[in-house]
Amino acid sequence: MIDLELRHGSVHSQNGAAPLLKRAILSARKLTPARLLLRLDAGNDSLENIQACVEAPAVDYLIKRNLRQETKERWSNSTVKSKANSIWNACRPGSLPPIRWYCTSACWRITCCA
Repeated sequence: MIDLELRHGSVHSQNGAAPLLKRAILSARKLTPARLLLRLDAGNDSLENIQACVEAPAVDYLIKRNLRQETKERWSNSTVKSKANSIWNACRPGSLPPIRWYCTSACWRITCCA
């Protein structure tokens, strides 16, 4: 973990997240030139964060999709090519429906249930 911030419980996790994400990527670059894989939860599902990830070189990301007010039909049929290269559905015991993530790279070998 890099560039953590302690916040009051009343502050939304997305508040100031994109600048923090950019700083964290720069800090990680000081440690390694290797590809980075960022993992963000649904509270950080925003175009600002996706744009920060896309603009950074050699950065892949997983962001849990925040379904907000989407219907089940839209959720199951949706594509987000404007936001990310692919959607990855992960199955976890006790998780119904499957967890949905934005994913940007096929170079990360991820195995999930069918």
